[in-house]
Amino acid sequence: MDRKLGNCDGCKKEIKKKHLKKLNSGRFCDKCCSKKRLEHREYLKREILHIRKRSDILKEYEERKKREGLVPKIAGSKSRIKGKSKLFLYLTKLEKDFLWKKYIQMGMNPINIYERIKYDVNFLQELVSKLRDERKTDEEINKTFKEEFAKLIMENGQ
Repeated sequence: MDRKLGNCDGCKKEIKKKHLKKLNSGRFCDKCCSKKRLEHREYLKREILHIRKRSDILKEYEERKKREGLVPKIAGSKSRIKGKSKLFLYLTKLEKDFLWKKYIQMGMNPINIYERIKYDVNFLQELVSKLRDERKTDEEINKTFKEEFAKLIMENGQ
């Protein structure tokens, strides 16, 4: 009976030889063997394929934020980006939905509505590019864009 028992090289327990698995680094029981497989899979993912865990990415991000927060601000320095206003020279989803509802109320079918909205978007993009070619200021371009969109809404409402 003594010959049928063997020691696991991982946990050092005496286990029947038929339950031991032979690997390159020795003989292991089922539990130790599955742990080694899991460790090897993790090694392949992290070291070979460079797949990172989300928690590791978040920790790294937090550390970077702490390091950046330690940099002192220079007194009197101002950010110039804050003064610039963002130009909204595109139709948002809400504006497209509004146009969609207007076209539905006019009695158009969905395929024609889709084409009409696509045409309106292209028209506004061409208008903006034409105004930029004419070297208009951002405020004038924004104002003209909003006026043209308002005209589209009013035309469609009739």
